[in-house]
Amino acid sequence: MKVIEIVPAVSEEASGPSYSVVRLSQSLVERGCEVTLAALEWGQLHTRPVFVKTFPVAPGPRRLGRSPAMARWLTSQAKTGKVSLFHNHSLWMMPNVYPGLVARRHAVSYVVSPRGTLSNWAIRSGSVAKRLFWPLVQRPSLAALSCWHATSDAEYSDIRVYGFR
Repeated sequence: MKVIEIVPAVSEEASGPSYSVVRLSQSLVERGCEVTLAALEWGQLHTRPVFVKTFPVAPGPRRLGRSPAMARWLTSQAKTGKVSLFHNHSLWMMPNVYPGLVARRHAVSYVVSPRGTLSNWAIRSGSVAKRLFWPLVQRPSLAALSCWHATSDAEYSDIRVYGFR
């Protein structure tokens, strides 16, 4: 099984997705899966696991994390027909949009772990930008979604608030 995990960034600080997605990837590798963890070249990573692949951030608003190189790479991987699953961790940045758009075009299974990004607090934070980003960019990228992975009961409820089943 070939899995591509996608997270905006990983860094040396061992908290949140920087910790848990790396550990998830390690666990999948130990179980015989071929795993690549795709992330932006954002934070310090002195000891990079062999399965981590980083991509440059393009000019523009940094908080979007735009990386055409990541988008091209995900497309090239999907075109091989060997990718079993894209597993996206988070929302609201371009690295969290690319896998959905590519999955839809190339029939790759697609799982999203929102990791708190649909909570009331997260939605209110940057709300003007998110009100535009949701219908124009983020929501369309979820059209290929195979399933949601909720990491808590609260996250399960947040997913339901947006009408997903």
